[in-house]
Amino acid sequence: MQAAMYISSITIQNIKNVTYGHVDLSSSKHVTGANIMGIYGQNGSGKTVFIEAIHILKCLLLGQKIPEEYNNWISVDEEKGALSFEIVCSNGDEITTIFYDVALKRGIVTTTDPNTNEDTERLIMTVESESIQYKKTGQEAVRKTVIMNTASSANEVIMPKQRLSVLFSNYEDIHLELLVQKHISVMEARSFLFSKFFKDKLTLRSNNESRTSEYEDLLKPYEMVIQFAQNSLFVVKTSHSALHGLNILPLEMHYKDSKTNAVGTITLPLHDSLLLPAVLVEHIEFVIEKMNIVLTKIIPDLKIGLEVLSTEATDDGEIGKRIFLVSYKPNKMIPLRNESEGIRKIISILSLLIAVYNNRNIVVAIDELDAGIFEYLLGELLKILSDRGKGQLIFTSHNLRPLETLHKSCIVVTTTNPENRYIRLTNVKSTNNLRSFYYRDIILGEQKEEVYHATDNEEIAYALGSAGRQ
Repeated sequence: MQAAMYISSITIQNIKNVTYGHVDLSSSKHVTGANIMGIYGQNGSGKTVFIEAIHILKCLLLGQKIPEEYNNWISVDEEKGALSFEIVCSNGDEITTIFYDVALKRGIVTTTDPNTNEDTERLIMTVESESIQYKKTGQEAVRKTVIMNTASSANEVIMPKQRLSVLFSNYEDIHLELLVQKHISVMEARSFLFSKFFKDKLTLRSNNESRTSEYEDLLKPYEMVIQFAQNSLFVVKTSHSALHGLNILPLEMHYKDSKTNAVGTITLPLHDSLLLPAVLVEHIEFVIEKMNIVLTKIIPDLKIGLEVLSTEATDDGEIGKRIFLVSYKPNKMIPLRNESEGIRKIISILSLLIAVYNNRNIVVAIDELDAGIFEYLLGELLKILSDRGKGQLIFTSHNLRPLETLHKSCIVVTTTNPENRYIRLTNVKSTNNLRSFYYRDIILGEQKEEVYHATDNEEIAYALGSAGRQ
């Protein structure tokens, strides 16, 4: 059986309007279906923060800089924040849990722009830690062990210190170089442990020296999370939806087999043709061919495709094809840009939904999954994934239709308490309609935490009138 990797829990501290929030994602793992988690709540209550945390996790594990859009991510009244992730690899009766914790703070970074001397404030990571715990079915978990921790001391590379001698036989010779690169990683708002420099040093050691069992024990979980971030973790933010309005299709692709290796995001303009390498065009055509199998069942009589307008040389001298995205309907072909934003939204994420259905190793996080998608269809898609899928899907939504189709364990709601931002609804009976139950909690406040800041219709009406009279 294929090993399954998924995110089992996330903890957020002092990020935006979340003073503290913890979600155990493993409790929504169904034996027969995908691990589905939907996050619901009123505007500004911490739903998007949850998806953003997963996006930052992916960036850090890939050695990328934390995007500048998160410069003001720390809560207004705080200087420091933190994220904690648990990633589980389940393989038969062996369960490996990898813990990745990061400490974040506001930092002042000296600009590298020669045209300005101004320093900029941005989010930086001060400490990161990777730990591991093993467990076999029916047995107690082995004690949690720290693999690597970037010590807060400026004079230490990682803790425990003895890890350096295991990872690098010449660590004394490169100690100063490691310290310098650690400092650079902090200033560049990127992970040190998963930086290109650190990975290159490990690769050099692996290729040139024998690998001890102790070294293998450290390297295995390290490589596991890198592969997880590269090939299995996908984050779709609201910016994807914004691209649809600009006539750009962000196509999320995940297909890996003996014929095709298409993993990642490609943005395709809808208003004009595009010249791409012929090999990439073949990958896209293969992905679209698979998507059309499902698309025609979701939206009857609709297929999409690439029209190849010409064969040309690319700027790199490769053979390229100039393509144009179209949709096919009975007896006619139209530009894909003429389709609704809802259809384009489904097309852009359909490959990922197919992957969640078929692959135990896929984790997809989507902010505002419901944007532009007909609510009945949304509920049915999620029910199918929950009943028969294999991967993990984490999403936020304002549409309450999925509450009628998903099990209560698949739903988390936000509260008005920033110190306990995420909860599951309690006292839900099997006969309750979860959508109606949630509405009742909004009105009557029957949960331990308030789930909605009450509004007064008369005050809103008066305010609307007053604003118009100004």
